[in-house]
Amino acid sequence: MDAWKKIRPANPEVSKNIGALEALNAPKGSRPDPRTYLGNDYVAKHLAKFEDGVSCLAPGNVITDYKQLGRSDGLFVMPKKEMDDLLKRTGGDIGKIEKELGIPEGEWSDFQILRFDIRKENLNNLRMPRGNETGSNSEWIPGGFTPKGNSEAVIDAVDWTNVIQTKISK
Repeated sequence: MDAWKKIRPANPEVSKNIGALEALNAPKGSRPDPRTYLGNDYVAKHLAKFEDGVSCLAPGNVITDYKQLGRSDGLFVMPKKEMDDLLKRTGGDIGKIEKELGIPEGEWSDFQILRFDIRKENLNNLRMPRGNETGSNSEWIPGGFTPKGNSEAVIDAVDWTNVIQTKISK
């Protein structure tokens, strides 16, 4: 019942899917490929939203520290238009952004946060999040949406020379 309550606000369609509920309840690291419980059509329709390029937010030190954007097992991204809408809706307030994206409260408060835009030609291995990614936390839900209903997908890490940076905070 708790899993259903967690998924429903973000994606009522997926909250009726027993496979999605089982995936949410599975321990991180053992969650199945979303195609097994959502189906190929659902996944293809969802990923089509990302084909024109994506955006993500991250602390500014990721580029200087790692020379790439994203971890070895993937980078969470959203469609550029949805990022535009998110920043407009939150007024760039980091606390509100954390809530919208399912980032633990205060995790980004000490960092300069940057927006990174990635062109479609640099979208390597666009896929539906499994919830096994290092960046997944207790707020992850199956179906490709954040707890507040923002679309999300995962891509392979991107070389820092292939991103456009925009300062959001500090």
